[in-house]
Amino acid sequence: ALNTLTSPAAQGRPIMIAGYSFGAMIAAELTSWLTDRGIPVTKLLLIDPDPLDSDVPAWNPRTSHMSAPQAVVFSPGSAAARQLDNEMSEVAVLLQAAYLNSTIRLPSTPVAWVQSRGIAEKYPHARTLFGTPIAQIDRTRLDLGHFDIVEIPGVHQLATWLDRELSAPKST
Repeated sequence: ALNTLTSPAAQGRPIMIAGYSFGAMIAAELTSWLTDRGIPVTKLLLIDPDPLDSDVPAWNPRTSHMSAPQAVVFSPGSAAARQLDNEMSEVAVLLQAAYLNSTIRLPSTPVAWVQSRGIAEKYPHARTLFGTPIAQIDRTRLDLGHFDIVEIPGVHQLATWLDRELSAPKST
């Protein structure tokens, strides 16, 4: 992916990065990594980040809902399934360490955030998102549960938000 982003064909094309749930933390970290290396990211789209910030310690990699992608099918207990589980656990532990040590921060890239009612209710006292005051972030709320936001009929509301964000004039 990095080769594609740095190829001559990609020069001048806008790069937008999006992440859903735990993936929003990964998207924020990837955006920071790219911008630190001089690869401009036009916008970071955060889709219902969970967790919100390290001052709300509610996430544990051993009890989280992270699982193997649904498109990958392994026999329960197979060597491949155990290897994937171990690798995901290692990544989760590394990201948890960064999260709990407050090293994940929103980059200077423009950020748009859609938040479900479910996550708003889960973190009612949150004041920051990855170190940035929530009041400083362009946030849209949807009256949906966390998982409903990516399922029918909630996905229509999410698609409307994404369409608006992707067609919005470039922020500076």
